[in-house]
Amino acid sequence: MSKEKLTEKHVKKAFCPPSSACLDLYDGNGLALRVSRNGVKIWRYRYESDGTKKTLTLGSYPELNLREARKQRDKALILRKAGIDHSPVQKVFPVSVPDRESSKEASLKISVTFKDVVDEYVKTLDNKPSKDEVNRALYKDLVPVWGMRPSESISLRECVLLLDSIAKRAPVLANLLYAYVKRAYVVSIQRGLITVNPLANLQKPAPKAEIRNNGNKVLTHTQLRTLVQSIREQPSSIMDDVLMMILWTGARPSEVLKMQWKQIEGDQWTLGPNEHKGGYHSSRHIVRPLNDAAKKILNKYKELNSQYVFPGKYEKPSSHIRLSRHVRDIRKCYGIKVFTPNHLRHTISTRMREIGIRPDIVERIIGHHVDTGIVGVYSSYNWFPEMKEALIRWELWIQGNELCH
Repeated sequence: MSKEKLTEKHVKKAFCPPSSACLDLYDGNGLALRVSRNGVKIWRYRYESDGTKKTLTLGSYPELNLREARKQRDKALILRKAGIDHSPVQKVFPVSVPDRESSKEASLKISVTFKDVVDEYVKTLDNKPSKDEVNRALYKDLVPVWGMRPSESISLRECVLLLDSIAKRAPVLANLLYAYVKRAYVVSIQRGLITVNPLANLQKPAPKAEIRNNGNKVLTHTQLRTLVQSIREQPSSIMDDVLMMILWTGARPSEVLKMQWKQIEGDQWTLGPNEHKGGYHSSRHIVRPLNDAAKKILNKYKELNSQYVFPGKYEKPSSHIRLSRHVRDIRKCYGIKVFTPNHLRHTISTRMREIGIRPDIVERIIGHHVDTGIVGVYSSYNWFPEMKEALIRWELWIQGNELCH
């Protein structure tokens, strides 16, 4: 018996360097943890049978922790000693076989996994605003389940059952995953990676998800006051300032997280077509005014010498995961039970109308395309003065007595 090398602490902190596609950490007796560059961690059991190297996928971490992974490996060891090989295997073909080209082709067919299909799709999304959203959804909910499975082995039925189970807790997410996974297979076929799409007849999992109660996404006066005052009274963190920047500008969370200094000039924040949702297809810029509260936040980060206003690790913008965790802590600390970063935009849209700001100006502030049809073709006016006046009024309303009952 070889000595077991990993600990739960090692497994939890393991990460793959950006320069590598994946990293393998070995425990003992064939157990290994594969860490992908996107953070997905898969337990694998490697062994040799009849002179052929094989790999059995045991499960993903943290759903399967180190102790349970070792138990699964030990079960496989016992079965092997009894002469039973029950694993869905992935063969590694030796290079020394006579027909090297045919062996290489067969190896490629076997090695095209579901994760490979997802990776191929994500590669086509470079410079598109949807890339982060697709990444987050597919790699969090589907790749840990099917990642190492051959792409053609995913049956229509099991995909339906998985999406239905996700729809029970997150119907909107289930609908997004449905669209992303279908598109991933189509793209992989178009790019010659695979030839069969087992999910071609997949249907939308949760039609009721289209019915949304937007009233539940609007913070009450008390909740909004609690949030602003709590952040104002304590030393604010970078994620507090991200939330406040959303509140002061009406921008989407992704736009604030990726906010760059080159986009800012004076009291103006300009987003190019590839830097906001919807701009990729319409070649439309978004120009947002910055009120005094927003400029005060910016002044705190000028000395960081970073491309991004709110920098994360490795010279990249702060992540959605970091923001989501912070919001979860806020819900616990401040007693705001239902709250996400995007709820601030619903609140802005509703409360600005309450204090008499024109609906079309509100829509422009939150980044919606208002001028459509012939008006959108002929008019290039950006409504900057009107939006600036509205955001100044919004700041005064939040910070004034009108917010209190």
